[in-house]
Amino acid sequence: MIMDAPRSEIPDKWLYVGLLVLIAWLPIPLGSSRPWSLGILEIAAFGLLSLWLLLKSATPLAETGILKQYRIILLLMSLSLGYQLLQVFPLPLKVIEFLSPATANVYRYAIADIADQYFTISLDPGLSLKAFLKSASYFSIFFLVLVLINSWERARQLIYVVIFVSLAESCWALVDFYHDGATVGERASGTYTNPNHFAALLELGISVALGMSISLSERSIRSPNWRIRLSAVLDWLLKDKARLYVSLIIMFAALFYSASRGAIFSLFFAVFATLILVLFLRGWKTREARILARISLLVLVAVSWLGADNFITRLETYGLQADRPLLNRATYRMIADYPLFGIGAGNWQHLYPMYRDPQMTTILFARHAHNDHLELISEQGVIGYGLIGSAVGLAILKMIMALRWRRDPLMRGILFACVAGGVSLLVHAWVEFNFHIPANAAWFYLVLALGLVASRLRRQE
Repeated sequence: MIMDAPRSEIPDKWLYVGLLVLIAWLPIPLGSSRPWSLGILEIAAFGLLSLWLLLKSATPLAETGILKQYRIILLLMSLSLGYQLLQVFPLPLKVIEFLSPATANVYRYAIADIADQYFTISLDPGLSLKAFLKSASYFSIFFLVLVLINSWERARQLIYVVIFVSLAESCWALVDFYHDGATVGERASGTYTNPNHFAALLELGISVALGMSISLSERSIRSPNWRIRLSAVLDWLLKDKARLYVSLIIMFAALFYSASRGAIFSLFFAVFATLILVLFLRGWKTREARILARISLLVLVAVSWLGADNFITRLETYGLQADRPLLNRATYRMIADYPLFGIGAGNWQHLYPMYRDPQMTTILFARHAHNDHLELISEQGVIGYGLIGSAVGLAILKMIMALRWRRDPLMRGILFACVAGGVSLLVHAWVEFNFHIPANAAWFYLVLALGLVASRLRRQE
């Protein structure tokens, strides 16, 4: 059953504007990865959610329809947050020993007198509480997108905000790159400090722009009269689609100049996998089928314009993995000791030296595992990974199912974008720690929620 958007004027328009401003702001201060910028994210997300709850406490909940549709996903995400709080809840040592024997052994080794004391599953509950607040802010953005993007026009506006910010980041990255001399070996990074994390943002931005291009698809005009064809070309150049293609060329160019192997391969894998899936579900006579040649042409223009020397050079120098397999081995050993409940969110960096592979001589201390999936399992165990993984997987599955029957061009474009962008970041997560960059993680949850909205939202007449 398709959800009808409310036709009356909604009183939460300023909350919606605040959400757009927050989404546009997040990538600017180094991906919101500094404590002060992370604080802005958390305060803004919790503030907007609190205002929405306060507003709806006095008015009927018009959005309960979509919340009921996705109550299982919301429940799984809520349980994931509750599980993170369980990790910092004081428990008797006997309970800790039953749940995680390795954690109990750490306490016995570190504390002389542990009789009648209470301990937490997390080895450092302070770090785990910080991680909980970040996760809760992402969930707040996910929830706000679900309840505030309740019209066709709002969905379209949010899409254009994502595209505009991604384009602005790409332009800044290219200008900064050429300002520094455009030498081989240098990498574009936009307002980020790490080019790989900048490229991850573009994975989502490019996916959204490609989805928007699908929604704007039109049948080509075939006429023997050259005047009609010329008029059609000039008309096309003045439309949104032409500007969108120029934006895509710039974003692809910035992506290649970031020289991020994981981002480039993940994006192309996700886009073409989603395309094949759509063709399997709907057949070859769909507007999505035209995107194959379109992507190839856009990439060819971007590479021909600026070249791909940096990406090719880095690929030849480092290959695909570099030192990441050694980090993975250390994390596997950590998981083997703390399989079910993990060591506590945010604790990986402190236990890594104990498990560091002797062959690892380049990275003696690391903040992250460069593999978000393994790091999440090591910190929250199989249980924590299963909760959030099930929620994300179910959300993507619902979007895939909606791709089969949705007819609205914009909603189909958004669904394609959200599936491709979400899968791209999840694949990239096997070789990078993008989910520890607040802007990228928040945008990922934004994409998930927007895809769920597009699965049910009907255009207002």
